[in-house]
Amino acid sequence: MRSGVTADQLSVGSNQEAWWTCDINPAHPSFPRIVNTFTGGKKGTGTKTCPECRLVGTSVQELLLKAELATVLRIDQDRKQVPGADGRNAAVDIVAVDEHGRPSLVLEFDGVWWHEGKKDKDAAKAARLRAAGLTVVRIREAHLGPLDPTFDLVIGFQAAAEDAAADVLDHLVGLGLVERAAADRYREDSFAGPQNRALATQWIRDRLGEAALRVERNLHKERWARMHAALVNYEAAEGHCHPSDQQVTVGGVDLARWVRKQRTLVASDGLDPERARRLSAIPSWSTASAHDASFRRQCDRYRAAVLNTDGAMEAREATVWANNMRTTRKRMVDQGEDLPSWKFEAVASIPGWSWDPFEEGFLAKVVILQNFAAETRRSVGSINQREEWSGHRIGVWVNSFRNRQATYDAERRAALEALPGWAWTPQEDTWNATLAELSDWAAEHDRMPRAHAADATERRLGVWKRNNKSKRQGRTDDDQAVRLRALLAEYNEHMP
Repeated sequence: MRSGVTADQLSVGSNQEAWWTCDINPAHPSFPRIVNTFTGGKKGTGTKTCPECRLVGTSVQELLLKAELATVLRIDQDRKQVPGADGRNAAVDIVAVDEHGRPSLVLEFDGVWWHEGKKDKDAAKAARLRAAGLTVVRIREAHLGPLDPTFDLVIGFQAAAEDAAADVLDHLVGLGLVERAAADRYREDSFAGPQNRALATQWIRDRLGEAALRVERNLHKERWARMHAALVNYEAAEGHCHPSDQQVTVGGVDLARWVRKQRTLVASDGLDPERARRLSAIPSWSTASAHDASFRRQCDRYRAAVLNTDGAMEAREATVWANNMRTTRKRMVDQGEDLPSWKFEAVASIPGWSWDPFEEGFLAKVVILQNFAAETRRSVGSINQREEWSGHRIGVWVNSFRNRQATYDAERRAALEALPGWAWTPQEDTWNATLAELSDWAAEHDRMPRAHAADATERRLGVWKRNNKSKRQGRTDDDQAVRLRALLAEYNEHMP
């Protein structure tokens, strides 16, 4: 009641002044602020922070960010000033140096509480430093806009240091100041939390005191609670906990990135048990990523299609999904990898599933051809293209096997070649055998056979010779024509 009004007498966007208790440290003295500052103002955070905690919090954020950037940049930890164009030294937040220890990059952290309303002063300072040959990047907290659209960037309000550092490094990649691989490696590692927490804690304790660490811990709790509340609201509206990137931001902080970080922490047992409990209380919360959750849904729908139950994929979709799954695993296996065990088991447990149905079909056909040869006492090589046996189109199978010879591995070729009378090229094999018989007959009789001879063998070979001379006349690039022509020439017979 110190404000003279009750909460129900004030609107959310009221410009009336009221007295507030600090959310960060309730033990601090209450302080006056206009209602709109915390409920609808441009900071839009809802965080009721007293003046003492605001200033300490800003300094804490700066040190946390500086420690994280030091894992990638060559930070001069003790340098607090650099020379400006006017010859005077200027106080700066973070200085990166080159391999010779010379200042090359100045990073200024502009916390919203300290830098709001100081746009002209900050811009003028950056101009003096750039005139001195330094690259200056101002890291502006939401909702402060960038002063220079090229060099400045905006990060989330009270953003986690590792998230802010990842954004800063990405920005520096765009400026050509950091290698992409280094920035990507940091971002990946930062999902497990801060990478230089011990150094940051030491700096805060040494430079700001033990009380600042308590402020930092309270800020961290408040930040987590704010993002958790945003996820609860998102889940209630959308029915799931998989926001897409930049779909929802809270004070400039991407909710999707925060959710991925929580899942990473859960997987590594790095999340506080109470926080894990609060997340698990959200109806559709899962530690699986959006990609993994989508895989489970698709797998269940394919299973439903196989079992003809509700929620099933349509036939075409099911075929495409199964083919993609087999192709993905084959590619991974060829590279010496495999699917995660849980994915492999989820798919393999689908009734009737086969990772290589074509291989299973191949082996089944080979067995049927073996049975054909055993029961009919015929050579598999004698099967004609349109022949069927016991309801099976064995002629089509044999022709298909021969046409696909180049695609088969040694094991498949061996399985076919073990079939009685198997031939990959039966017509060519027959031709070669007849040419060999013709050569033997001619050598025995010292002449070529005649097509009108009385002897049946001579007549057959003579007809074959005549037909092939006619069929292959004039061919010079045909191996069979060349071989036949050479044989005829031995016995003084001309082939056109």
